[in-house]
Amino acid sequence: MAHHGEEKNPSKASIKLREWLNRVKMKTLFIESGSPWENGYIESFNGKLRDELLNLENFDSLLEAKVLIESWSRNYNTIRPHSSLGYVRHEKVEVSSRAVCHDILANSARVLDAQDA
Repeated sequence: MAHHGEEKNPSKASIKLREWLNRVKMKTLFIESGSPWENGYIESFNGKLRDELLNLENFDSLLEAKVLIESWSRNYNTIRPHSSLGYVRHEKVEVSSRAVCHDILANSARVLDAQDA
């Protein structure tokens, strides 16, 4: 049975998840550290950030860079529809995916607790 607070400890949850994956003989995909080209999503993001902001601006100060990047990031993450999300705004998908992730983790914890008992 999970101890109080354990579900909020990513390190313990990660260990339990890896142990379970090993028991069911399942492997995860691994992206080598420092190899972003192995992840098409981050490459796409980097290209958009470069093309839509960094190549168009000459920042006069660090503060200006922070303000403009934060504004672009807020638009990118909440307002702008994404093709990978079926052209739905990210904030709408985020709410439903949080609920799904919570359910998956809760069910996984129950399975792991039952196996430990």
